[in-house]
Amino acid sequence: MSGQPPLLRWESSGAYEIAFSTRVGGVSTGRFASLNLGLLTADTPASVEANRARLCAAVGAEPWRIAMNRQVHGAAVRRARAGSRGEQADG
Repeated sequence: MSGQPPLLRWESSGAYEIAFSTRVGGVSTGRFASLNLGLLTADTPASVEANRARLCAAVGAEPWRIAMNRQVHGAAVRRARAGSRGEQADG
């Protein structure tokens, strides 16, 4: 394993760098054997933090600059802010 997960990049014209991860390339084991990024799961927090560190390395960004929303199946949209964590949104 290369240590960095594959990314799907979306070219934007603004100040944001946008990338989507898959579930490939993580350190989680058992039923979470993947690139689990969810802190609100039964996965170990250390594995989730290691997975997030891998994602940051792949993107080339400091962890405090990554904005991660808590994806839900709804219509909520949030403006990304550096370091935002856990806001419910789909976009």
